[in-house]
Amino acid sequence: MGSKKKRNKNKKKERIEYIQWTTRGEVTSIEVSFDPATGKVTSPQADKHTMRSEISYERDSGKNKVLASVPAINGASVFDAWEQLVSQATHIIAVDTNSRDVNGRKISVTFACRTAKMLPPAPEYSVAFVPLCCYVIFDVTDGVNPERIGWHLTLKNHINIEKLGDGQSLGIIVDSELGKLQDLNKRAAGYYQDILLPEKSFMTYASDAAMENPASVMIKYCHDSANKVFDRMINDFMNIEIPNNGNSDYRGHVRVKINVMPPSRNR
Repeated sequence: MGSKKKRNKNKKKERIEYIQWTTRGEVTSIEVSFDPATGKVTSPQADKHTMRSEISYERDSGKNKVLASVPAINGASVFDAWEQLVSQATHIIAVDTNSRDVNGRKISVTFACRTAKMLPPAPEYSVAFVPLCCYVIFDVTDGVNPERIGWHLTLKNHINIEKLGDGQSLGIIVDSELGKLQDLNKRAAGYYQDILLPEKSFMTYASDAAMENPASVMIKYCHDSANKVFDRMINDFMNIEIPNNGNSDYRGHVRVKINVMPPSRNR
């Protein structure tokens, strides 16, 4: 396991970039290999499902706040979380869901965006992305995470994994369920109810508090866009005829049409 620190004068908190993993059972020694040509780190003792690149900072309490976490799908990781992501994904989407109490009714808005074109293997840090979809979700059952409903509506209705060619894959940026993404990515648990992630796809975590990371820029765009939908439509929500197209987790959902806009680009 290794780490390095990255200072940014424009940030109040010092970012720490590191590679983390858990060994496969108890070990008496750990071997680590570093390839200077690619920057990749590997270890024969590592459980490949636990290896990941992360960015965090130390809170005033002394605990780390994780800003990004990208799994090493192929068992090799690099320190740069964005480089780790684009080295494994040719297409990326980001999905965020915001919830509010509107006159005693729980309403959630899911907004998703996608990269505008297939990504090159080199980690370009200026990435164009466009809106993908938006849903309003009504009356989510207590104890159910509306983020997962939003993930499912997006993947089910707007992603066709079968169209991905050989060597292509989809990275899904989310900002929820960080501690459970490992099980979701190894298909040990369903990302929604008992539905497993499609093959050729994986989930990665990004907080909207690390704007130097393009993944965080995309998730913040979704977060801000969902809030704009709330602000513009909040007076209409109580008059919408809610369809009964939900399930035991929620009453129903309505898709909100998005005007096609020029690609957004992180700075």
